[in-house]
Amino acid sequence: MKRRIGFAALALVMSVPAAALPASAQAASPDPARAVERQFRPGRGVELTEVARSSAGDEPSSFTFRSRGRIQFGSPGPVASDSTLRMDPTPEARKNLENDLGEGFLSGLFDPEDRIVVKNRLHTSGGVYGSVLPAGKSWLRMKQPARATDLGIQPINVFDPAVLRSLLKDSSGKPFSGGRFYRGTVSRAELRRTAGTTHGSTPAAGGKAKISWRLWTDAAGLPSRMSTVESVGKGKISMTFRTDTRYTGWGSAVVVLPPPADQVIDEEDLPGDLPEYKEPVDTLSSLSRRG
Repeated sequence: MKRRIGFAALALVMSVPAAALPASAQAASPDPARAVERQFRPGRGVELTEVARSSAGDEPSSFTFRSRGRIQFGSPGPVASDSTLRMDPTPEARKNLENDLGEGFLSGLFDPEDRIVVKNRLHTSGGVYGSVLPAGKSWLRMKQPARATDLGIQPINVFDPAVLRSLLKDSSGKPFSGGRFYRGTVSRAELRRTAGTTHGSTPAAGGKAKISWRLWTDAAGLPSRMSTVESVGKGKISMTFRTDTRYTGWGSAVVVLPPPADQVIDEEDLPGDLPEYKEPVDTLSSLSRRG
């Protein structure tokens, strides 16, 4: 049973969609939604660092996900990003996966994966796909459309002003270290209903699941940290996800370029099939696409 929970945890974490960040400010304090919208200038952006941990039932953390990257803005919102994602299991979680899927299945699964999203296309290098690329190619361009915000694990996307306004509509927050602190709960269904057009709609999954969130903003109203806790299921088959994202360098110069064309191969042009674990890995990739 434990082995099944271990793999279920992996698949579920991967499928977790990303939503959007808080917004709604009071008259006396900066409006986070407007503060974020004012950042949408060509050639400017922000940096993100993120740590997320998953646990099954009463067990301690079984997987830790780490992401670091940058988002480039344009006048409509995020237009490109580059990032690195890594997943580290506990020894027990790794053993459970090996027992479930076989040691060969894990080849590259825990290697760092670099990603570049430009013009709604995801380019990936390393990770589980590193071993399937032909000689002379170091980047795989996926055929599934991607968004510039597809680089973190955070289920609440702070770059969608519509979501921010919805999250903060009934909260004035409290003063905190030169900025403000907000907190509340939201369901994925609510996030889907309020998601704006900056990132597209949120994937339809776990609609009833409640997300407890905490948001810290700086003196200008810009998000500096978002922390969330989400539990899915009950009892021994429950899963809990804790995600902490930090935002720095708002307004800094960010220009994301696609990989060199001669180093890229399209998914459909691969000489063989992608690994049979493509589906769960794509969902893992969608950890970064949850925005």
